[in-house]
Amino acid sequence: MSLNSQNSISPEDNQELVARQAILGRQDEIIGYELFARNESSGPMEDPFLCSARVLIKTFSVYNLESLLGGKPAFINFTNSNFDEKSLELFPARQVIPEFTITEAPSREFLGHLLQLQKLGFRLALDRFEGSPWHLALLKIVDFIKIDCLNNTPEQWEAWIRQIKNSKLPRHPAIVATRVETAVLARRCFEAGVDYSQGFYYMEPEIVKGKTLTSNQHTIFNLLNLLLEENPVSDIEEAFRRDPGLSYQLLRYLNSAGMTRGQEIESIRQALILLGRHPLQRWLTLLLFASRGTQKSSILTMAATRAKFAEL
Repeated sequence: MSLNSQNSISPEDNQELVARQAILGRQDEIIGYELFARNESSGPMEDPFLCSARVLIKTFSVYNLESLLGGKPAFINFTNSNFDEKSLELFPARQVIPEFTITEAPSREFLGHLLQLQKLGFRLALDRFEGSPWHLALLKIVDFIKIDCLNNTPEQWEAWIRQIKNSKLPRHPAIVATRVETAVLARRCFEAGVDYSQGFYYMEPEIVKGKTLTSNQHTIFNLLNLLLEENPVSDIEEAFRRDPGLSYQLLRYLNSAGMTRGQEIESIRQALILLGRHPLQRWLTLLLFASRGTQKSSILTMAATRAKFAEL
């Protein structure tokens, strides 16, 4: 795996691409990285669901976590419309901080999902805070508030910071200034009371290359059907054995996701027993959405529907 500037990636590179941008404290210490999906030509991916799926799957199935994150948590973007809390539960709470962009009043169901994630130990972030009533209501749930300091005037975001600091909460969320592009803006943000800062002044998004691991989609569909029909573990194990790339990704995911309690998982059978059928269905479906390409297709939608029926 190697680190490169965005402009150095050519469309011909047959590698997985993820971009990272550091989030820093007052002493320029890195407290985490925001991760972004990139397609094969190094541009941002447009579909928000594909972005989230690809970042999650590739972070834990392709990359070396220590090299990518250096022991820091990953902030990964979601919206309340492209969010699946069951898929998120496949990943370690200590390593992933879901970052939500919420542009309308969230539903009761969505709030319930957030509270469930909180119970599981996830720290939550609210992106693009604008002081709306539903943003203010979420202050008691989230751990991080991110404020865009480029698209809003200093007077506006300074007022939001005061609003957050003066709210009567037992615990105030940490405030992250985003899109900080100059030294003057960085200094003003910290003087206004932000806890952390992120932007081009500190670091442009850094492209991280990972080796491409392709999986036969027919194998994944076959596995989903085997799981749906409740076939024995031996049949599922044999299907995995016919696809070494898929087998590697499953083992890499389990051994990097903090699920093995220090025990190295070396066999597919051991991995299947540890993971369980329903989480495996969700992982395989997420893997389909994270496969190379930038457009969702009807066949992927069908796969997601099958997996959901199997889970129910």
